[in-house]
Parts: sequence; structure tokens; C-alpha cells
Amino acid sequence: MGSTRTVDIHLLELRYAHCRIMNHQALKQLRDSIETYGQIVPALVVTEKDKLILVDGYLRVRALRACGKDQICVHLSEENEQNAMFSLLAKTNERQWEAIEQSVLLQELHRRFGCSLSHIAARIGRDKSFVKRRLDLVEALPENILKAVISGTLSTWSASRVMAPLARANIKDAQKLMAHLENEP
Repeated sequence: MGSTRTVDIHLLELRYAHCRIMNHQALKQLRDSIETYGQIVPALVVTEKDKLILVDGYLRVRALRACGKDQICVHLSEENEQNAMFSLLAKTNERQWEAIEQSVLLQELHRRFGCSLSHIAARIGRDKSFVKRRLDLVEALPENILKAVISGTLSTWSASRVMAPLARANIKDAQKLMAHLENEP
């Protein structure tokens, strides 16, 4: 079941920060809500040795920091990191995942934890081809384009519909286009 407690934000390992897309409007809304009502929903944390690994709650961390807070309410899950990630991805009715965010988390399960595509698909209630398409999406994007999506500079629509197909066909042209977009927003 786990327990809920308050911890200092600096104690959290933000291992999956690179998987989350910056949404400035959502951050402002959550910051305003926290300033008015406080933190309502705890972040999800798992332990690994003496580390507290943040699995879900990255926007809450940013919003709390923006409010000048240095503590966060967390739910300390008894699941291991891998199972917590599967649980998070399977809860599709609670959070609408951006394709890139979901792709990067699936890539973590596949590469870091060595999970097969079939195993991942079964654990998140999707078919194997869905998992394969998501992995293909994130693996087609060069690092600089992926960083632009995560930072909120490039939309996920542009990344999945324009940049990924272009990168698969001609990676140099995709990188040139991204460089142009960074210089001429």
C-alpha cells in the first residue's frame, strides 16, 4: 500500500525529468492552485537503496518550486521502480500522456530494465505494435530535436508528424530544420 509523508524536494532523484514535456500553461495553473489550496495530490515516489526516486509528480515539483516551497507531499510506493512505471503508464484515464513522454518512458522500460515489447504491451494493456510504434517514434528523433520537445520549444505534433518522418528519411535535413526553428521561432 505504501505511506504518505512530506519530504524535502532536494532529496528526490528526478530520474525521469527528461521524459516530461514542459507545459507552461499547465505549470501556471498548478502553481496558482497550490498557492490557493496547497498541494492536493501526493507525488509518486519509490525507494532504491537510500534514494527517493520520483516516478510521477514532476509538474508538482516545478510548481512547488515556483511557489518558493522546498517540501513536497509524496506517496511512498512499496512497488519497485519498474512496476511503478508500469502502473503509471497503465493509468491512461488519469493522465493524458503526450506521445513523446510515453515513448521515452517505454524506452526506459525496454532499455534500462530489459523488458520485451510483448511484456511491456501486456503490462500497460496495449498491443505490441503500439509499443513498437512508440519506440520507433522516439528512436527516430535526433537528441537535439527530442530535447526541443521536452523543453516545450517544439510541439509533440510537429515532432511526431513532421520531424520524426523527416529524420527517418534524412536526418541531416531534420537537424537543419530544427536549427532553423531554434534561430527563427
